[in-house]
Amino acid sequence: MSETAVSPHYIKFVSAVHYHQFQDATSKEWHDNGRTYKDWYIMRLAETYLLRAEAYLLKGEAENAVKDVNVIRNRAQATPVTSGDMSIDLILDERARELYGEEFRVNTLMRMGKLKEYLMKYNDCVKAKAYELPDYINKMPIPRSEIEANKEAILEQNPGYN
Repeated sequence: MSETAVSPHYIKFVSAVHYHQFQDATSKEWHDNGRTYKDWYIMRLAETYLLRAEAYLLKGEAENAVKDVNVIRNRAQATPVTSGDMSIDLILDERARELYGEEFRVNTLMRMGKLKEYLMKYNDCVKAKAYELPDYINKMPIPRSEIEANKEAILEQNPGYN
């Protein structure tokens, strides 16, 4: 790289993450030699728009949420959404399309309190076996070390993890 060039990527090697890739678009065989190199985005402008759209929606400002989502949809040459379309589920769908393979979807669904609902609705294994998922699946346990380290605050473990 020349001294005047700047890389637009923050580079961090993460050894525990493996992305399985098909050898070609028509093959169902995995190409996995134990190593996969992939740029891993820390933050993208599109994600920032989606986070702000979520915040606007939760504040009751659907028109502002629509503007942010439509910035992304316009770039992708997709049909714009209206305030009548706007919902948390629409934002989650937009995140799934825009951030596919980049975000930790489980964390996003947990943050929005939607993991159980989405597993019951879209996960064929859960549906086929008629699993009864507990409500606490929408939250992670708080590490015991964090609870004990906060001596000035009263931190209670999330329900279901006692």
